[in-house]
Amino acid sequence: MRSGELYVPELLLREPYEAWNAAKKDEVDRATEAVDVILAHHVPKPLPGGAGAAIDGVIAAAGRELTGR
Repeated sequence: MRSGELYVPELLLREPYEAWNAAKKDEVDRATEAVDVILAHHVPKPLPGGAGAAIDGVIAAAGRELTGR
C-alpha cells in the first residue's frame, strides 16, 4: 500500500463487542472527550498579513449583494 491510503478511525473502536461494551463509552462519549482535548490544547496558526482585511471585504461585498445596496 502507498503511504496515506490506510485510514484508521480514532473514535470508532474495532475491537469485539464485549471489549467496547465493557468500556462503557459510546461514540458520543469518545467524540466529546476528543473535542474537549482539542479545545483545551489547540493553538490556531495566525492568519497571514492582510487576511483580516480580505475577509472583511468579502463580508462587506456579500452584505451589499444581499441587501442590494
